[in-house]
Order: sequence, then structure tokens, then C-alpha cells
Amino acid sequence: MPHAPSVAEPNLSNIRQITFGGQNAEAYWNAAGTKLVFQSTQPEWPDEQILTIYADGSGKKLVSSGHGRNTCGYFLPNGEIIYSATDWKDKGAAPKPAMTKGYVWRLNPYFAIFRAKADGSDRKMILGGDSKTYYAETTVAPDGSYMVFTSTKDGDIDLYRSDLEGKNIKRLTDQPGYDGGGFVSWDSKKIVYRRDVIENDTELRDFKSLLAQHMVRPSKLEIWVMDADGTNKKQVTNLGAASFAPFMHPDGQRIIFSSNYGDPKGREFDLFIIGVDGKDLKRVTNTPEFDGFPMFTKDGKRLVWASNRSGAKPGETNLFIADWLEDGEKPATPAGGNPSGARRVRVGLIPSFTEIEGGLLLDGVQADSPAERGGLKAGDLIVEWGGIKIGSLEDIQVIFENAEAGKEVKVVVLRDGKRVEVKVIPEKIGQAQPKVY
Repeated sequence: MPHAPSVAEPNLSNIRQITFGGQNAEAYWNAAGTKLVFQSTQPEWPDEQILTIYADGSGKKLVSSGHGRNTCGYFLPNGEIIYSATDWKDKGAAPKPAMTKGYVWRLNPYFAIFRAKADGSDRKMILGGDSKTYYAETTVAPDGSYMVFTSTKDGDIDLYRSDLEGKNIKRLTDQPGYDGGGFVSWDSKKIVYRRDVIENDTELRDFKSLLAQHMVRPSKLEIWVMDADGTNKKQVTNLGAASFAPFMHPDGQRIIFSSNYGDPKGREFDLFIIGVDGKDLKRVTNTPEFDGFPMFTKDGKRLVWASNRSGAKPGETNLFIADWLEDGEKPATPAGGNPSGARRVRVGLIPSFTEIEGGLLLDGVQADSPAERGGLKAGDLIVEWGGIKIGSLEDIQVIFENAEAGKEVKVVVLRDGKRVEVKVIPEKIGQAQPKVY
């Protein structure tokens, strides 16, 4: 259910929950801001799996195998996906570290990096497969020129980059200690990441001992930034806490991240935003327990993250999307007085998630839908809807929030290079109807 911004979270408006039940996290946008890839743990699977979902919560689809442990899904610019999985070696659940080690992360040596089509088909391993080396935490440059991943391939835990086939590998960090969780900025020029600086011999011995057992202790992580080639490394935070999952705002001047900073027990994680110069730290979320894995859309207007808020059970983690408000900015009320952001009509569009400027490209239309009856079809580029120019899916979303069911609309598309006009009559959304546009 959408919410207005609260006093405690003034940068977030129109908060929408898009998953319900289980453990859902690490949701990352495609370039068009229309779809997310994320990981989820549900009773029917042995361990975490990779799924995709539309931004309105519809069309949830399993794209990993349903076996083993899977993590760190990310979209390539062409709409394909990349993620890490253990099912090539072990189809069961991944072993958990012993509690006697304290709070540690397992660096599973069975994790290999796979690339697949958007529906999970034609999967191929592009890195890993020796059962000895950790390959995970992969993100992709939006311009498609490289990807960034974390690995233990050189006896430490470091960041690397390669092309999208896992070739031409370059090591980006080389100091003892954990360097990982890298995210590429929307302009592909910067990489933000988390780092644990080893400060003394005791810490170094503990780090090496755990690493030999494929583990790391993430209790002291700071946020860093560097150029895409690994140069100009700079520490951004100095909080003495566990800070992770940084993502750079599209303006290139700020970084949003998750941290347990300010909680003496170290259990409550919230979202914070800070300037790349390390100044102007600000808390973004203010709910008990966990808020993490934030990512802005390319235009900076929406934020997705994972949170324990509103869970049906204690500790449940779900995905949330909110409109991002700059300081002092007030939430917009759509024309027609529907501030909830809920769609009122259905047409049956199946959008393509290839980023196209100047229109909404269709992968197809649903059978026996207003779109099919009106003559829309796969390959059409919608450029006008009821006299309003369409530049992206977001434009259609706003229209559908205020449209009237049963009222005929003129739609202009580009088809085979020619302008074609069709007429569509939107239907009222019913609970039994599929969740498509």
C-alpha cells in the first residue's frame, strides 16, 4: 500500500511494497527502470534463488534453476542477466558458518558466475568452476564495457573487472583485507565499494585464518570510491561500523548505502546518504531492524531497497520502491487526484525492457486484451497515448493511474518506420486479471 512521506523519512514518498513473504533482497533495476532482478528464499527451494519482477510487483518469474544457492543477480544493458550460483556443484542448500566464529560471511568456493537470457535460458558459466575460488558480487557497467566482481582468486578478497564474457580480467584492489560489493555508477565512470582496512597484526591474523576457511568477518566496513580503472581510490565514510551496499546517485555527487552506524548493538541497519567528499551524512530510513541494498533508477527519481518493515512475520524481508524527494521537495499529486500511484486500468501491454529513447517498445500484447483487440502488436513503438507524448514506461504508468475504463483512446505507434494510429479501450482492473499493463 502506498504511503506519504513520514516525518522520519522525508526523502521517501509513495512507498510501495512489491514482494510479500519469505526473504527477498538485493533487487537491482534494469536500465529502463521498469524491471528488477532480485534474490529470494522461499519454502519450495533449498536456498536463495534469482527472480525477476516488474516494477509494479507483477510478472514475478524464477530465472535461476531452483537448485543450490544463488546470489547477486544483475541486468546487462541488453536485458540479459548475470548472477552467481552453486548448483553446478551442489544442488542443495549452502552450509552455514558455525556460530562459534561469531558473525561471519561465508565466501562459498562453489560460487561461479553465470550469464543467461532474461528468462534464465541459455545459461553459461563465464567465471569460476574450480571449487576453490569465490566468484560473486557482480555488477555491470550500464554502458556495457565491463563488469565488476569480487573474488579470492589471488589469495585475498579483492575487486576485479572484466568484459561481459569474463575475459580480460583486471585486478582493481590489492591491499590485505576485504574489498568487495562494488557497484558501477550510472555513467559507468566510477565504482563504489565496501572495504575493511586491516589495522594491526591481530586483525591480519584473524582475517587470514578466516579466509583459509572461506569466511570473512564484516563487522568493520567503510565505503570507498574509485575510478572505473581502479585509480584514484578514496575513502568516503569513517563511521567505524558495518557499512555496505553503496550506490551512487545519478548526479555523481552522493552515495546511498546501508549501515548499522548509531546502533550500539549493531543490529539495526538503515539507509544513509553522504557526499562523495565524505560530508553531509544523512539518515534516510528510520525503521527498526533492517533496511538495505538501495539502488536509484537512472533518472534518480525512484529508489528500491529491501526492508523488514511491514513483514507478516518477524524478520521477514521484502522489497520496496519509493519516489525519491530531494530535501524540501513535496510529493507530486497526479492530475485527477489519485495520489496513491495505483493503476486504475488494464490494457495488456507487454513492454520490452530494452532502453529505447522516444517511446515505449512492446515485446507483445496479452491475448484477448484491449491492446490486442485494438491492433497493437509486438515491435510497435508507442509514441503517443491519448494525445500525450510517450517517452518511456513511466509515462504510461502515470496515465494508467488516472485513466477511465471504457473510454476509447487514440494510440500512435511507429511500426516498420511508419506512423500508425489505433484505438484502444482500457478495461477496469479486476483481481482475477493478470498484472500486465
